[in-house]
Amino acid sequence: MIRKLKIATCLALPIIGFWSATALAQELAPRAYWPAPEGTNLLVVGYQLSSGDVVTDPSLPITGVESTTNFAQIT
Repeated sequence: MIRKLKIATCLALPIIGFWSATALAQELAPRAYWPAPEGTNLLVVGYQLSSGDVVTDPSLPITGVESTTNFAQIT
């Protein structure tokens, strides 16, 4: 029984490896979503403000923790 499992594993691993190698990725560039003509440059600016309570492990003796986060993005 164990020998059959080892043989099946040895046969399945290369198949899984080749199957995952064929995965395709998407280009995540601003130009992918904006119909801008060739040769133009784009500037994308974003800002995010998040504030609120921080969730901690209930077994820890920490209470009343709050956070404020400012995030700026320029692409």
